[in-house]
Amino acid sequence: MVSRINGFSGMDIDSMVKNLMTAKRVPLDKLNQQKTLLNWTRDSYREVNSKLYDFRSNKLIDKYGRNESLNTNKSVVSGNTDAVKATALATANGVDMNVSVTQLATKTTVKTSGAGSGFTSATTLSQLQKNLDVTSTPPTGGYQLTVNGENFSFTGDTAISTVIASINSNSKANVTATFDEITGKLSMAAKSSGPPTNATLTTEAKGKVVLSADTSLLGLFSKKSASTTFAQLKSAVSDTSLAVAGGQTFKLTIDGTDISFLGSENIIDKINGNATLNATAKFVAGELIVTSNVDNTTRLTVTGDDAPLLKGIGITDGVKAQYSINGTNLENDSNTFAVNGIQLTLVAKTDVNGTDSPTKITTQVDADKAVETVKGFINDYNTLIVSLNAKLDEAKYRDFTPLTDEQKKDLKDSDITAWTEKAKSGLLKNDDILKPLLSTMRMDITEKLSKLKDIGITTGSYFENGKLYLDESKLRTALSNNSQDVMDLLQGSQSNPDSGLFDKLSTRVSDALSSISDRAGTNKYSGDLTSTYKEESVMGKKLKDYNKRIGSMQDYLDNQETRYYKQFSAMETAMNKLQSQSSSLFPASS
Repeated sequence: MVSRINGFSGMDIDSMVKNLMTAKRVPLDKLNQQKTLLNWTRDSYREVNSKLYDFRSNKLIDKYGRNESLNTNKSVVSGNTDAVKATALATANGVDMNVSVTQLATKTTVKTSGAGSGFTSATTLSQLQKNLDVTSTPPTGGYQLTVNGENFSFTGDTAISTVIASINSNSKANVTATFDEITGKLSMAAKSSGPPTNATLTTEAKGKVVLSADTSLLGLFSKKSASTTFAQLKSAVSDTSLAVAGGQTFKLTIDGTDISFLGSENIIDKINGNATLNATAKFVAGELIVTSNVDNTTRLTVTGDDAPLLKGIGITDGVKAQYSINGTNLENDSNTFAVNGIQLTLVAKTDVNGTDSPTKITTQVDADKAVETVKGFINDYNTLIVSLNAKLDEAKYRDFTPLTDEQKKDLKDSDITAWTEKAKSGLLKNDDILKPLLSTMRMDITEKLSKLKDIGITTGSYFENGKLYLDESKLRTALSNNSQDVMDLLQGSQSNPDSGLFDKLSTRVSDALSSISDRAGTNKYSGDLTSTYKEESVMGKKLKDYNKRIGSMQDYLDNQETRYYKQFSAMETAMNKLQSQSSSLFPASS
């Protein structure tokens, strides 16, 4: 309220206006109190949201829901402990294993010979082109690359970093590309190890290997190949033949057959004229394509140091891991796999100085981890339901409404704090989201109670609202007799993973989180107590309405206050005029 200057009537106009406005402000005070209560309630929901999110995501799913959390098996590695790592899974059958490793699995890789030093990831393809002196401008249509059937196209302005990012972001290409700024090498490695099934550089069908003379992106990263081969290829290319000028000898190995030719000889004729090879070569739009006439799976490889034609771009096939377990020779595409319920990771060959030094793996039963998991679950569950029940049963003091700014002026800070605590109490009393949540969680436990009792989990009295108790000795006995039954009960079976108690409780909590989010605008995917609210929630819309009504009411009160002061000002003017007239009619006696 703005203070005005009083006239000469002797009346305290400010006090009079203030008293008049006090009554007028009652509706505004009520609106502000309702808004405050709504904000407090929303904050209470956010606090509950944080606890529910933590219980569901961090406890039920990430901590207790993982198979290893109830795994009673423990692997013991002896012998060559540097060659093989072992982790016992819940399905471990107790079979001892002696593991010998003769070859580790590797990934298929494509690597260029290097464009040389002095380039960074910010270097553009046209800058690389000029460095190789292949041509002064990028090829028509840009630079093309095909990896595992995925086509990539780049312009001369494209930076190397963009090339790398484009390849790596394409999940279907299934490779990881890197660029070495020291050597200028571009490398691509398959994301999985083992021999290639479709890892080719080609725009053709499976098994065809293509290298482009005019538009090969990889050629830019292969300085030796580009300067001695690609420039020559470009000048010698026609639609029907491919020849390399000069007397240089080249050798290719195709499906195990060696083919040697002089640089002046026609490569296409040389390959197609070889009856032993039984393959067809063709040159299309600057690309050499070799295809098997039998099964279309021939791979084009380069052998020897005398093959600069293709040396700059090398494809190294991945290989399978080769190992033996208890004398049986085996192979695997990956170095990590599971056998007899044990996850093995092959790290190195077991051959030491010509003598095989195998790794011995045994399994022991250790229930401690599983027991701690069940203990942790029961403690976290009990903590949650106690917290939620406290909210539902909290006393509500209806006479303690949020204090207005005027009311706070007459109170001490300690009194304001005490009053506010009372006013905030009971905001979620008998809440229609939390109450059904507790009821359904209790029902899920009751449905499995007979089986839960078999593993030592029971409930308290009715007045304890579903609190759980654990008989540890009974649980250890159950884990010793059949740990899989315990896992199926709590985590669900392989055939029905949703049947476990943890998953059922997680579903109940997820439903409650969604309901709270719809009502209060909380983030059901986060337990952050500082996260913002969604404006389009039920409470968010209510707050918008309150703010609108409060703004309108404040404008109305400001106008009313101005009107009162104008009225009193007019009264002052009239009284002064009347006093002046009275003085002229009845002059003071001398």
